[in-house]
Amino acid sequence: MWWILFGLILIISLFTFAIVSIRSGIFIKSITQSPFNTGILTFDDGPHPVYTPLILDLLDQYQIKAIFFCIGKNADAHPEIVRRIAESGHLIGNHTFYHSIRSTFYGWKKYLSEINTTTVLLEKITGKKVLYYRPPFGITNPSIAKAIRKSGLVTMAWNIRTFDTLAKDPHRPIRKIEKYWNPHSIILLHDRLNVTVDILQYLLENGLIKQSPIFESQGNGISEDK
Repeated sequence: MWWILFGLILIISLFTFAIVSIRSGIFIKSITQSPFNTGILTFDDGPHPVYTPLILDLLDQYQIKAIFFCIGKNADAHPEIVRRIAESGHLIGNHTFYHSIRSTFYGWKKYLSEINTTTVLLEKITGKKVLYYRPPFGITNPSIAKAIRKSGLVTMAWNIRTFDTLAKDPHRPIRKIEKYWNPHSIILLHDRLNVTVDILQYLLENGLIKQSPIFESQGNGISEDK
C-alpha cells in the first residue's frame, strides 16, 4: 500500500508544481528568457498613480524600455498613465482585469472573458495591439492555459523573480539581480511599490542595465537592439 500512497503524493506534488511554476511550461509554453542580447525589465500590477510615473521618469532618463503588465481595473482608473507608458515607447501587456486569486478556480470561458475585457480596454486607451499576457501570481492550470490560447496572446514569464513585493528594503532584490543578471534575463518587478523605485534607481545609476530592447513603433513586439 505504501507505493500507492507514494504515487499519489508524487502525482499531487507534480501537479502542484505545474500550477505554481509558469516556467515549467507543463500547461502552456511561455517566453522564459529574452531572445535578444539584452535583458528585459518587466513591471506587474500597475499602473499605480504614484510609483508608476516615478519609474517612467527613471526609464526615460536612462532611455531604457520595459514591458508593463497592467491590471485592467488599474488601467481603467488611470488611463493617462497607461497612455504615457505607451507614448514613452514601452510595451503594455495584459495582467487580467482584477488580479484575483479566485481567478485560479475560474472555468476557461470566465477566465477568457477577463483577459479579453482587459485587452480591449488597453488597446482602446493606447491604440496599440496587446500581444503579451502574464497570469497573476504566475499560476497556470488546464483551464487557464485554454483561455490564454483562445485569447491569442503570448504568455511571458521571467527568469529573475526579485520578490520585491516581500522586500522591506532594496538590498536583497538588488543582490539577486546582480547575481543572476545576464543578456537573456527577464526581470520581474512591480510598479506599485516604493522599494521598486529604489531598486530600479540603483540598477540604472550603477550601470547594471545599460542596453534596452527596441520595441517596434507599432507596438507589435520586440526587436533586437542594434
